[in-house]
Amino acid sequence: MLGLVLLAGPAGSFAVAPVAGALVDRFGSRGPVIAGGFAVALLPISFGLAPGQVVLMAAMFAFGVAAGMLDVSMNAQAVQVQQTVGRQLMTSFHACYSFGTLAGGLVGGAFAWRNVGTAADFAAVAIPLAVLAALSGRFLLARGGPAPAPPERSAKAAVRATASRRDCPDARGGPGRRRGLRGRRISPLVVLSMLALCSLLGEGAAEGWSAVYLRDNLGTSAGFAAMGYAAFALTMAAGRLAARSRRCWPWPGSSGRIGPVVPSAWLRGPGMRDCSPVQC
Repeated sequence: MLGLVLLAGPAGSFAVAPVAGALVDRFGSRGPVIAGGFAVALLPISFGLAPGQVVLMAAMFAFGVAAGMLDVSMNAQAVQVQQTVGRQLMTSFHACYSFGTLAGGLVGGAFAWRNVGTAADFAAVAIPLAVLAALSGRFLLARGGPAPAPPERSAKAAVRATASRRDCPDARGGPGRRRGLRGRRISPLVVLSMLALCSLLGEGAAEGWSAVYLRDNLGTSAGFAAMGYAAFALTMAAGRLAARSRRCWPWPGSSGRIGPVVPSAWLRGPGMRDCSPVQC
């Protein structure tokens, strides 16, 4: 039944994604970042107080909703900061996020070593984080910013699109049509979606089950089991930092690069609408 409980969180994030994107589009990202961060900080306290599975699943679903809202809005805020500064910053932002999860794993492991109850553990972390989330609005950018795509990039994309139409199947029949499926190009969105699926499979296994595996299958202590996810977060942060200097995804119409780790929140949120791949 643990798998069913853990599924409630992603279900909440999936449910709120369209609403979060619409809210960010309409009102900007600063307000949702503050509200989402405040809720994400405080809601885990309910995990330690839940009397049964149903209540715990409801708390996990609510946490997933808040986390989904925060994911979408903070990525939109990161894009706005990147556009304002004029430099590639997205992989650095996601690396900072991974270092945050590393810190959370270390703190959780320390509480587990001392056999501190879950409610007290969550409360000790939640209160300062909630204050930090409430104060973060002073440092976030308001709605608005420069246009994401330079004109010359759009011109290049148009030239490539014109050239590609000569090789693609057309409605009137011709060489492209005779080639059939072999002449068609796979949509970049399909490729990114498959990348996200593979990435989330590994990330979800490490996030939800690494501590369970270490504790129940290998018989380690609760404190040591928490280090499993901390190790995963450390390597993920290192990979995202390394992505800053790697050209690892050829994208038609862009001259930049995209990191090898495709953030799942980015694909769920407005990032695919609000920026070009070179900005991600």
